[in-house]
Amino acid sequence: MELINKLKTLQADIVTAYFQVHGYHWNVEGMLFPEMHSKFLEIYEDVYSSIDDISEMIRKLGDVAPFQLPEFVLNRRIGEVYSGTNAKDQIESFLMSNDLVIEDIEVAHKVAEDAGEIGIASDLEIRHSMHKKWKWQLTATIKSNIA
Repeated sequence: MELINKLKTLQADIVTAYFQVHGYHWNVEGMLFPEMHSKFLEIYEDVYSSIDDISEMIRKLGDVAPFQLPEFVLNRRIGEVYSGTNAKDQIESFLMSNDLVIEDIEVAHKVAEDAGEIGIASDLEIRHSMHKKWKWQLTATIKSNIA
């Protein structure tokens, strides 16, 4: 089923984004440290909580939810990410990953609607709203007011 495959891609990208932002929480340095250490914590806790929801969507459709790292690597669209300690570079890298997650959600939502899976579509709308919130907040954080 097409929806299962879209959800597996979303799940893999969510898991990847979780590890990415959790790593940034551990390693952030610089002038934005206090703010970003807390913000990355807030984001990774939210992203982590969504992994179970997405996995249960896959189960609701009668398939086995992936749980091994090689499966996540195989299914993900997010590739290599910034691995340094600079907060601005971390934010920019996470924003690129987050954009892929937003795309994953939008594609899965469309497929869920087309398949008549209104509950899954509704759950995906909530996840979409959160990732759009992170995009807005992080974009505002690194916006320069210098002409």
